[in-house]
Amino acid sequence: MAGSFGAGAPDPGKAADLAGFIDQLGALRAWGGQPSYRVLARRVGPLLRPPREVSPSTLVDVFKSGRRRLDLELVEGIVRALGAGEDVLRWREAYGRVCTRARTGGAAGALR
Repeated sequence: MAGSFGAGAPDPGKAADLAGFIDQLGALRAWGGQPSYRVLARRVGPLLRPPREVSPSTLVDVFKSGRRRLDLELVEGIVRALGAGEDVLRWREAYGRVCTRARTGGAAGALR
């Protein structure tokens, strides 16, 4: 897949579990210029369907380790807001993979 991934964006495919996925999302935030959560919230809200206000604290929670699941729509908005919109499918697939592993007794993470 071409796009921002080829330009040095973090690879969500490296994530073996939800913690790794969140680590990659944090690396994407750094790659995207490390915007504050307030700035990121202003960017993400209009990208959601329907567009809505997103609080900075909601985004802080997305990036916290120890999560058991994530809101995929919010993750997609974050990926787009950080400049990796062409890689949304890659992030969606990686999230689905780590969730499936967790449900089937693979690596710890998403839905145990």
